[in-house]
Amino acid sequence: MRLMSILPILLSAAVISCSCSGCGEDQSGKDPVIPDDGNKEEPVDGASVWTTTFDKSVDFMKSVVEYGKAATMSPKAVRFTEDEYQTVEGFGLAVTQAACYNLLKMSGSDRTRFLKELFSVEEGAGSSLIRVCIGGSDFSMDEFTCCDEEGIEHFAMHDLDKKYLFPILDEIYEINPDVQIIGSPWSCPRWMKLDLNLNSGYNSWTSGRLNPKYYSDYATYFVKWIQAMEERGYKVRAVTLQNEPLNHGNSMSLYMPWEDQRDFLAVIGPAFDQEP
Repeated sequence: MRLMSILPILLSAAVISCSCSGCGEDQSGKDPVIPDDGNKEEPVDGASVWTTTFDKSVDFMKSVVEYGKAATMSPKAVRFTEDEYQTVEGFGLAVTQAACYNLLKMSGSDRTRFLKELFSVEEGAGSSLIRVCIGGSDFSMDEFTCCDEEGIEHFAMHDLDKKYLFPILDEIYEINPDVQIIGSPWSCPRWMKLDLNLNSGYNSWTSGRLNPKYYSDYATYFVKWIQAMEERGYKVRAVTLQNEPLNHGNSMSLYMPWEDQRDFLAVIGPAFDQEP
């Protein structure tokens, strides 16, 4: 299985998420509308910026920060040099179930225009990466994994992903077929968990640790998830072993200290190598 890497900890990504109770219900009952400033001018030589403020006094407003030189540039200006450091794989954002829920409440034309602003190379920001939850998260409609019935043979993509995530990913890939995905789980299936001392079963979505007995099954879980995504045409570039591995207070979470990551990595790596 050809992945860029297995990343134990995913650095932060921009998140499209709900902003009120009820996973983003529009309290007015009307579909949200993206404002059109009507500005059709030629692109300015600078960096495009989209801004939304908490009070919505500014709502997805596009502006440009002009490139500048070191001697004259303001703190907001962008400066390019000939220096080379680490290469950048790409830029992007998280597409959570809550985000998909809200996007699907928009009219089709507004949603398409919004997604083009984010993902179109010709008409928008050209985002090239998406972080996707492997199973549920604290931004999903319910708590779930892809194998909640004990036994890895019961693995299947969840109905909530089929209902909310897949339609949005399908539309994104129509806009930009080169987008790549980074997958990250919030929790393993509960039947794979032990308590924090690795002594007894732990049937809770919050906290717990991965039972070493199920390292092989959990590695297969990752493989099956990647295969299911790629069968639908989604390009999985990388996965992380765990979202926020030391934060086990989320509604879905798993405590995965470095020792557990090290030991699990020794199992999941060969599992990936066995796949084409």
